Amino acid sequence: MDSPAMRNPPLVLLVVVVVLLVSLRVRAGKIATEVVVPEFVASYLLFIDTYGVFLQSGGGAFQAVVYNPAGQQDRYYLAVLHAPSKSCVWTANRAAPITDRAAPLRLTERGISVEDPNGTVVWSTPAFSSPVAALRLEDSGNLALLDGKNRTLWQSFDRPTDSLVSPQRLAVGGFLASAASNSDFSEGDYRLDVTAADAVLTWMGSLYWRLSNDASSTKDRVGAVAFMAVNGTGLYLLAADDSVIIQAAMPLTELRIVKLGVDGKLQITSYASANASSPSSTEAGFVAPSGGCDLPLSCGALGLCTPRGNDSSCTCPPLFAASHDGGCAPSGSSTAMSAASCGGDGAAAPASYVSLGDGVAYYANKFSRPDKAGSNESSCQALCSGNCSCLGYFYDDSSLSCYLVQHQLGSLVNANTTRGGMLGFIKVQSSPSQGSPSSSSSNSTLIAILLPTIVAFILIVVVSSVIIVSWRKEKRRARKPTSRSRDVKLRRNRSPTSDSAHLVYGNDVDDGDDIVIPGLPTRFTHDEIEEITNSFRIKIGAGGFGAVYKGELPDGSAVAVKKIEGVGMQGKRDSSRGARSVYFPLIALEGHEAGQYAELADPRLEGRMVAGEVERVVKVALCCLHEDPQQRPSMAVVAGMLEGTMELWEPRVQSLRFLRLYGRGFSGPANGGDSGIMQALSGSIGDRSRSVTTTLTTMSGWPSYMSSSQLSGPR
Repeated sequence: MDSPAMRNPPLVLLVVVVVLLVSLRVRAGKIATEVVVPEFVASYLLFIDTYGVFLQSGGGAFQAVVYNPAGQQDRYYLAVLHAPSKSCVWTANRAAPITDRAAPLRLTERGISVEDPNGTVVWSTPAFSSPVAALRLEDSGNLALLDGKNRTLWQSFDRPTDSLVSPQRLAVGGFLASAASNSDFSEGDYRLDVTAADAVLTWMGSLYWRLSNDASSTKDRVGAVAFMAVNGTGLYLLAADDSVIIQAAMPLTELRIVKLGVDGKLQITSYASANASSPSSTEAGFVAPSGGCDLPLSCGALGLCTPRGNDSSCTCPPLFAASHDGGCAPSGSSTAMSAASCGGDGAAAPASYVSLGDGVAYYANKFSRPDKAGSNESSCQALCSGNCSCLGYFYDDSSLSCYLVQHQLGSLVNANTTRGGMLGFIKVQSSPSQGSPSSSSSNSTLIAILLPTIVAFILIVVVSSVIIVSWRKEKRRARKPTSRSRDVKLRRNRSPTSDSAHLVYGNDVDDGDDIVIPGLPTRFTHDEIEEITNSFRIKIGAGGFGAVYKGELPDGSAVAVKKIEGVGMQGKRDSSRGARSVYFPLIALEGHEAGQYAELADPRLEGRMVAGEVERVVKVALCCLHEDPQQRPSMAVVAGMLEGTMELWEPRVQSLRFLRLYGRGFSGPANGGDSGIMQALSGSIGDRSRSVTTTLTTMSGWPSYMSSSQLSGPR
C-alpha cells in the first residue's frame, strides 16, 4: 500500500526544498578583488571551495583568508597569505582562533569581528570615530579599513605578528613573536625586539642574537634607532630622520618577507616579483643566527652542541643521558630543578649540583653580562643556591665571572672548540631515599613470607572456578526435557515443502534437533491452523487484509487467527488493474519537456505560487538526478541556484533517460503491458496462496530488474 507521501509527491518535493532553503543558507563563495564593503560575511565553510580565500589584492599577490594552518580542523584565523608561496604574513586573532569552520567573520560599519559558534565575539577591531566604508587588501599585503573619505582607520601593517613584508616598518618597542607551532598561531617563546640600540632575538627573555653582531651587517653611524624596515635592498635600522644606523645589505629584488620561525630562526626570503612562487635563485637568503649551536634549543634542554662550521652535532654531557623530550637529563635518581620547584614563598628547595665537566658553556653566555665578577667558584654556587629561579651556573676562571641560568634550561655548547676555562653546574634535586640496608632486608623477608600465600590463594580460586563451571554445565544437561511439548510436535509435523519453509535455515528431519526456546513465537502449518480453527468455522470479525476466526490450541488456550486473503501477485494485479502509480521524477521530466511547470505544484495551493519559482525548483531537482555524477551540481551550487544568486542550470534530458526505464515499473502492470509475465508469476505461486504465513508485498506490482545504484550511478 502506498504511503501518503507516495500519493502526494509534489508536496514531498516542496517540503524537501523548504528544508534545503532553511538549512543551507549559504552562498557559493566567490573571491572578491581588492575591496569588500560592510555587511559582508565570511567563514571557512562559506568559502570552502576556495580554501577560505575571500579577498585578493589587485595584482593577485596577496589573499585575505579564513585560514586553517596545516589543514587541521580546530583552529581558524583571519590571515593574509602571500598567494604564490602560500606563506602566512599576518594573523589577526592568533590568541583567539575560530573553533568551528562555520563560525562567521563579519565586516560591518563598526569594523571586523570574529565570532565563535555560540555567536560570542572572540576578536574585533577597535572602535572608530567614523563608520567603516570598505575593507581593502593592497598589493603590498596591507589589510586596511577605510572610511567614506578613503582614509585609513586601521591597518595590519601597524600590528605585525611574526612577519614583515617590504616595505613594512617595525617601530622601536615593537616586536615579532613566533608561532607556537606550524598549526597553532598563538604566540610562542621566541621574539624579535627592536630596541633603541639594536634588533635582538630572545627566548623567554634570554638574548641569543643581535643584528649588530651578525657578520652580514654593518654599522653606519651612532644614533638612536626609531624603527626597523625591510625593502628591496635589505634590512635596516633607521633613525627618526630615515638615516641608516645599521644595515644588512642584500641584492635588489621586488619583494622580501621577514619571518620569525617556530624554531627561533629569523629568515628573510626574497622574491624576484610579488607574484613569484619560489625564492629568487640569485640570492642565498638571510638566516639568523647562522651558527649551528646558536639557537637556544639547538640540541634540546641540556643537550651538548658541538659546532662544526654552520653545522653541529648533539651529544649529552658526562653524567647525563638522553631524555624523552629530545634533550638530556641527569643520570641516576636525581632530576634537574625547574622554576616550578620553588615554594610558594619563593624559598629555594634543598638541592645539590651536578658538574657538566670542563669546557662546557651555555648558549646565552656570549650575550649575557656576568651576574657577579671578581668571584670564585664557591661564591658563584652560593649565589645560585640563594636564588630559587636559578637552575645552574657557569664560572669562567679566566675572567673570574659568574653566569646564572634562570627560569628555563636551554642547550649547552662545547666551549673547548672556542675557549677553555669554563665550568658548568646544574642544580638537581635527589629522588626520595630508597631505604637503609636493614629496611631492604626486612622487606625481602616480608615478600618471602607473603608470596607463597598469595600464589596458593590464586590457585585455590582458579580450581574452585573450574569446579563450579563444570558443575553448572552438568546441571544444565540434567535439566534438558525428556519429552517433547506440543510445540515441538507441531513443528516436527511441518513439511519441508510447506509455505513457511523459507523462514528457517534448514528442514527439521531429526526430531532430536528441535529445541524449545521460551519467549519465541511458535510457527504453525496451514493444516495445523485448520485443526485449531476447526476448518475456519467460527468467524468473529474481518479486517483490511482478511477475516478473523476463533480457534483453540491443544492446551485449551483460545486464540484469534487472521486469514490473509487477496495479497498474492494475482490479487495485487487485480486490485490495481486500471490504476496508475505515480513516479514523480518521470512526471517532472515530462513536465519540463513540455514546459508545463505550474501543473507540478500541489493542487491544494490553489494557484498561490510563483510559476517561475516552481520552474526553478523543478530544474534544480532534475539537475540533481543526472545519471552521470560529474554533471550533478554541488550543494553550494544548489543553494545558490535556489536563492537566485547563481545562474540556473538547464537539465540535460539525455542524462535523465533512465527515469523512463525506472518509471515503467510504476505503470507497466496497470496498463496491461507484459501480462504474460504477470500471469506466469501469479501461476507459479498459486498453489501457495493458502498459507497464512507468507505475505508478498511489492511497491508497484512490477518486478525490479535493476538496482537503484545501477540506475543512478555512484553518489
